[in-house]
Amino acid sequence: MGQGGHSSCKIKIEIMEPKKLIVQVVAAILLYVTISMILEQDFNSEIIKREIVEGIVFGIIYGLFVWLSSRWRKKKNSGNDEQHPLN
Repeated sequence: MGQGGHSSCKIKIEIMEPKKLIVQVVAAILLYVTISMILEQDFNSEIIKREIVEGIVFGIIYGLFVWLSSRWRKKKNSGNDEQHPLN
């Protein structure tokens, strides 16, 4: 315990691990394609190819967003050595 009966709590925030980011992007692509195909209700090869391409584009945009927001949070918190766990 620190001074005055308060324990110090340090939180280390790092940029998202590449494996975790890749898993999230692949999951986003699969969800996008699955939901799009259910809503489309037509399963010919041209529509399947189009939905897969759109899903890949969506996954790339989503991955960039997650990666940039992770970097932004790291920069925002880099000046704060001690953070409250709920902040």
